[in-house]
Amino acid sequence: MGFIFSSIPFSESKKIGDIYFAGNVIKKDHLLIAIKGFIYPEDYSESELIDIYINSGIDELSKLNGEFSIVIYDLQSDLLKIVNDKIGRNSLFVYKKDEQFLVADNFWNVLSVISPKEEDVSVQSVKEWLYLFFPLQNKTIIKNLEYFPSASIGEFDFKTKLYKKSAYWSFSEVTIDESIKDENVLDEFYSLIDNGIKFIKNKHGKDKVYACSVSGGLDSRISPYFCLSNKMKTISFSITSGKYSIFPFVPRLRKIVKKIAQFYGIKHYFIDDKKTSFEQKMFLDIKNLPFGHTNIHKTVAVNVPYFDVHINAGGPEMMSSTLTGIQDVKTSKDFSDYILSRLSLLNCPKPNFEKRFFKRLKAIVGIKEIFPDKLGIADQDMLSRGLMNYKIEDDNEINYFTYLYQQIASKTGNGAFENLTGTKHSYSLFFPFATDFLARLKPEFRQSRIILKKFLIEKFPELSKIAHEHSMRGVYFESETKLSWGYQFLQKVLGRVRKEGVPGNQLKSRKYKNRFDKITSQFNPIFNKCLEDEVINQSKKYHWHLYLQIVKVKCLLDIIYNKEWSKYVDFDIES
Repeated sequence: MGFIFSSIPFSESKKIGDIYFAGNVIKKDHLLIAIKGFIYPEDYSESELIDIYINSGIDELSKLNGEFSIVIYDLQSDLLKIVNDKIGRNSLFVYKKDEQFLVADNFWNVLSVISPKEEDVSVQSVKEWLYLFFPLQNKTIIKNLEYFPSASIGEFDFKTKLYKKSAYWSFSEVTIDESIKDENVLDEFYSLIDNGIKFIKNKHGKDKVYACSVSGGLDSRISPYFCLSNKMKTISFSITSGKYSIFPFVPRLRKIVKKIAQFYGIKHYFIDDKKTSFEQKMFLDIKNLPFGHTNIHKTVAVNVPYFDVHINAGGPEMMSSTLTGIQDVKTSKDFSDYILSRLSLLNCPKPNFEKRFFKRLKAIVGIKEIFPDKLGIADQDMLSRGLMNYKIEDDNEINYFTYLYQQIASKTGNGAFENLTGTKHSYSLFFPFATDFLARLKPEFRQSRIILKKFLIEKFPELSKIAHEHSMRGVYFESETKLSWGYQFLQKVLGRVRKEGVPGNQLKSRKYKNRFDKITSQFNPIFNKCLEDEVINQSKKYHWHLYLQIVKVKCLLDIIYNKEWSKYVDFDIES
């Protein structure tokens, strides 16, 4: 169960002073506190956090490490204060319209109180969500309702009805630590992750079952090691599609995952996503991650093995190869184009090659174009102007991380694998345990995921010899010889096929296509304002991932139009 604080009365709420509240809220003396997430490494309780606030104020809470969002209401001063961690993966939603104010950790809880109308939906924000996975500048598609920004302190005065917020930290404050030398960088990285796993074990107990999601990639394959080395009951799992019969590449990925599990000697579970009904998939994806990329092909609720805590390798953004070419960015327009070309759904294969073979061949060799503006998909100039606001420093790596974390990483705490259950504790292997360390690394450690590759080769040489999902051989061998042109070509083929999405490909079956067509064809005036029929038809024909995103957008807009949000709330709320 989440929490909600509001100046607007709603059913099932309690009232103290001028505030209505519900959910996981603790009262101590004249203070109310709600916390989402955890503090690391101290793991303070709500009562201890209140003591810190009483003795040192909200600024002291902002200095804490971890993944948390904290809301405190002071009955004496009639002030409500909000603070979160630097990355902000535990999302909060803030609604402020005229004298009305509300903060909650669940989007649907907010909608149940404010009951938005058709005119409250922002068409531009819908388009930004569609192409950039989230609306820009912490907005949602509902006017006056925003994500509380990461690394921020907020305050609402119930007397004056004034709301203000300010950032207490940004990536521009990070300085490269030259003292981190090549010879000790891997040992420090190892120690930080190990300490994080020890914290998780101490928090939940040695008798719990810890499940590691293993995709076959580089980052996820190391999580079982740290669990096992700390004597934790460990299993692993992958979300698959049937027996992986789509392409010769696919059994290979299954084989890779099996090899990783055999290396550790742990039980591995392949969870068939087709066992979960379409209705369950859509419900869980919309409930747990209303915005963001559609995750229905990763969303499962049937044949899931028992476990208590989930360990994932999510959030390796600071080790990403996406930074390739950022040194060529000179202007704000360059920066906007850089983001659109790498972190958006605006790119697609040219529609002139209608036959599947030639269209696929065209994509493999890298020939792309921006989806034609004449289709009215989005005002690309407006998207570009919004993206330019993120270029605030001369250092484009800082700008990139600012965008990546404020726009994407800070809002995905309940996505993808969290949809596996919707309620289980889930932790990233890297964040927040190694966040500051990775931010202070020299750029050469981040390019092309060098630190992760070095980490595997030097600390886990046998594990690094196992091929991974992006390559037909392990990184141990990649470091030894230069790849031939033929091998590089096969790598491109492999990468392109994988990019199409497996098990996402099974969503192209007639069964799913008919469901998607039914969803997009149902009348909804809000949706019709945002997208034309030609956009839907063209995306279905030439850009499948974009079409899936359109389906998710339509589902959420249908819920708003039909006012059906009550089934998605944490508790009974009605304004």
